[in-house]
Amino acid sequence: MILTGLCLVWYIVAFLFSHHQWFVRPIQPLHFTRGYTWAPLFLMGANNILLLLNSILHTRRKFIRVAGIAGFVLLMVSDNIVWFTWTRQPNAA
Repeated sequence: MILTGLCLVWYIVAFLFSHHQWFVRPIQPLHFTRGYTWAPLFLMGANNILLLLNSILHTRRKFIRVAGIAGFVLLMVSDNIVWFTWTRQPNAA
């Protein structure tokens, strides 16, 4: 419970820092958007992620196990895939 509360406060503070222009005139950019807001959310969900992975790994059928892990990895890197797709330079050599 204390860890969840700490992560929730961490998330709120990092979110407010990353959107500081809502409260004060931005003079110098603050770089709080490099995962600082996602880290506490990940830590709050880490136990559920581990439970999900554990249930996938203990599935008896190999095909379902491999498909589940592949789907999980694809979900985790989907933002990177979208970013690389959108920022791809045509004819870049």
